[in-house]
Amino acid sequence: MDGKTSTRIINKASKQNKIMVAIFKESYLEAMYVKNLLENYNIEVLTTNDVSISEPWVVSAGGFRPVILKVKEVDYEIAKKVVEDYNTSKNNL
Repeated sequence: MDGKTSTRIINKASKQNKIMVAIFKESYLEAMYVKNLLENYNIEVLTTNDVSISEPWVVSAGGFRPVILKVKEVDYEIAKKVVEDYNTSKNNL
């Protein structure tokens, strides 16, 4: 592997480490449960649209102004599995 190839690989990994991908969109409480689960797997989570906690009547599950959780692109597959497991366990109650 030459110097240019290794630089391209490092640059690609660096870009994937910076790109944030939406993984979950729900009410504030649901999003905070999932955020805690993801952080237990050492997955960094960015929370967007969470200002609605001061206006709880505005937030509905996945509806108007839901809280959106984003994870790094490199963590997406693991995060997706965590969210799927959460949704499965929630539906089995």
